[in-house]
Amino acid sequence: MEILLNFIIRNVWKRGENYEALKVLNRDKTSQSDGLIPLEPYPNWLEGILQVLLFFFGICLVFSVFIEYGEKGLSQLFFWFLGGFGSICFVILVMLFNTDSRYILDMKAKQVNYVFTFFTWRWVTPVTVFSNVLSIQLDAERVDNKALGDWQYRLTLVKKTSERVFLTRPVFNSWVLRDIGEMIAQAVQCPYRDGKQNENPLFMGMFFQ
Repeated sequence: MEILLNFIIRNVWKRGENYEALKVLNRDKTSQSDGLIPLEPYPNWLEGILQVLLFFFGICLVFSVFIEYGEKGLSQLFFWFLGGFGSICFVILVMLFNTDSRYILDMKAKQVNYVFTFFTWRWVTPVTVFSNVLSIQLDAERVDNKALGDWQYRLTLVKKTSERVFLTRPVFNSWVLRDIGEMIAQAVQCPYRDGKQNENPLFMGMFFQ
């Protein structure tokens, strides 16, 4: 099973523990790392397109197979639908498994990079050097989602130029991000702080920016 996963998912960052190196740095103050420390996956445009395509062809697969099987049973056309749409869904899944984007801590170069990967192709965009990071902050935004929570949280890198870079996607549990934010701040050697709280005013059940 592991061999199959290694064959399908070529991007090791999608299969490994993203924060193991940060945990080592957090436990041992004298430890050093000259490698790349990946943070959690960050949404990208290609991943969004692939998810939409997977949903569309998945619906086509379900409806075509259901209708054909319901009318004619195990007909030749049934297997054509099953093989055709099933193969497309499988190819999209493999592409989705090997599409990745995230921020990376380059401990050797002492800088933060944004890295987009697609199979073996990799595009690296420098974000900032460690010495230009003012702090790692936990931003909060009120969304008034009673089912999941009233607030969404995300980690933000704040440069000394006051520019803010979102490092993680929004989540509803702040305690998970607090631990991660403290580990990132220790690796970058900058303070960790509570960040902005964006509370949109509520008027007649609607939020306004």
